[in-house]
Amino acid sequence: MEIDARYYQRAAVRETWSYMKSSGGNPCICIPTGGGKTIVMAMLAKDCLGWGKRIVIATHNQELLLQIESTLLRYGMPCGIYSAGLGRRDTEQDIILVGIQSGYRCAELFGFRDVVFIDEAHRISPEDNSMYCQLFHGLMEQSPKLRIIGLTATPYRMNDGLICSPEGWLNQISYEVSVKELIDNKFLCPLRSKSSQLSIDTSQLKVKINDFSESQQEDMFLARADEIIADLFARCQTYQRKSILVFCAGVKQAFDVKERLQKLGEICGVITGDTKDSIRKEYLDAFKAQEIRWLVNVNVLTEGFDAPCVDTVALLRATVSPGLFYQMSGRGLRLHPSKEYCLICDYGENLDRHGPIDAITPPDKKGSGGTKTKSCPTCEEVLPLRTDICPDCGYVFADATERASPWEKISNRPTDADAISDNKPPEWISVGAMDCDVNPPKVEGKLPTLKVSFYANPHRLGYPVVSVWLCAEHEGFARFKAQTIWSRLNGLDPLPHSVTEAHNLLLERLAAGDILPPTSILVGRDPKNPKFKTLLDMAWEEGEPDDDTFDIDEFRSSLPASKTKDLEDFF
Repeated sequence: MEIDARYYQRAAVRETWSYMKSSGGNPCICIPTGGGKTIVMAMLAKDCLGWGKRIVIATHNQELLLQIESTLLRYGMPCGIYSAGLGRRDTEQDIILVGIQSGYRCAELFGFRDVVFIDEAHRISPEDNSMYCQLFHGLMEQSPKLRIIGLTATPYRMNDGLICSPEGWLNQISYEVSVKELIDNKFLCPLRSKSSQLSIDTSQLKVKINDFSESQQEDMFLARADEIIADLFARCQTYQRKSILVFCAGVKQAFDVKERLQKLGEICGVITGDTKDSIRKEYLDAFKAQEIRWLVNVNVLTEGFDAPCVDTVALLRATVSPGLFYQMSGRGLRLHPSKEYCLICDYGENLDRHGPIDAITPPDKKGSGGTKTKSCPTCEEVLPLRTDICPDCGYVFADATERASPWEKISNRPTDADAISDNKPPEWISVGAMDCDVNPPKVEGKLPTLKVSFYANPHRLGYPVVSVWLCAEHEGFARFKAQTIWSRLNGLDPLPHSVTEAHNLLLERLAAGDILPPTSILVGRDPKNPKFKTLLDMAWEEGEPDDDTFDIDEFRSSLPASKTKDLEDFF
């Protein structure tokens, strides 16, 4: 059965295999929570089976193991599971799903394996005695050329920073797509947050074992429980919330929340690490079916919990971990017919500490760097510090006018930039022609690049639809990205290390008809700078591009007068 994948999932697979072919390192794929990492893993696994490879897929969570198994079976890939918690000890299948707690000390049972996939790869610790390290060492005793592929939404750890490094188990991010891009393109649900004066004062909390003291913050929340629960309940009533997921710091606090909600006439379930599996399943099934409105948990539902109906995430706990903050907030990112957005109710100053989840930066030893958000004085929406206009109510902040310079450059023609930078989804555009040129460095001492441009018309007139710059003479990730695009444009020929040589070779092959430009390209906004376009994908159809689609008179009429003479000279 063919796997129906989105453009970024296909790109993740393509660029990951390209990295592995051009490098001896181990890649990491970064896709936001709810973005479909399991589909990407299934596509990679299907390729492996087609090449006669045997694989292990490891993760820490039983629900994740069952989700992955369900996806693989749906696409016709039989697999086994090795997990004591699930009561299964399979070892012979070409694909084995391993619960890391059960399998890390018995890798020899799985025999020779070519590749190991790690879901939630941010859990890989560099410590030699960690479970993942022991699993890797055990597998490599039988498979010295074992390759590792990680998948995660948060490629960093609290103490160690980024999980990819030259000396680490994972060496480089092979593909990454942002939360903002997937929200903009309607693949994920928008998040909104309203500020509250009822947050606990986290400046008084002590940090123990890499996070705030759970017992200390639990006591602080319990001391303000009357106010906080009343405020949370009122907000959920006002905004007509149907499925509220609550994160608490401790068990005592969780049951206190349940008791208070029940006094308000609400039905509420509580899940902790000690909850029996049967009761846990009963609560989860009822919540997903929207039969109960409130689900409270303590350190359980941060990963591997898939409930698209979640329309409110209530953070009745604080954390110094940006990854944990992201995982909790990310429970509301999935789309569901019953919601237009997910409301984040933060009572632990987490948004101030970490900022919006689409702008979280990896932790470092310098700390969080202070407040990263502000709230709208009219509607209390929590916003990034440099927001000029509240997107919810339209309030204009005073500092917006202060930032606008009175000496802005005046142009003699209107700009062609979009009025709203983040409101345009990627689109497929027909390609009439492709051209390339050597792009000399603007700064002395820098390296040249190969500029490849795609035009909508076959005569290469006007501005290109989009251009890409191939860093053939660079090293590391820049060259890897260049090689990825080059391989698709130029077949199997390796990318030369000289930009001039690459330029001449590409022109020669185009002129000889050995290669053809793509018939269409997928163009979207650059996530780092939305005012620029970026190339996301390319597609080829059989046959030559259709020259008849270009209307020269229509093109001439669209040009400014200063360009008309250039056009006449061309013809």
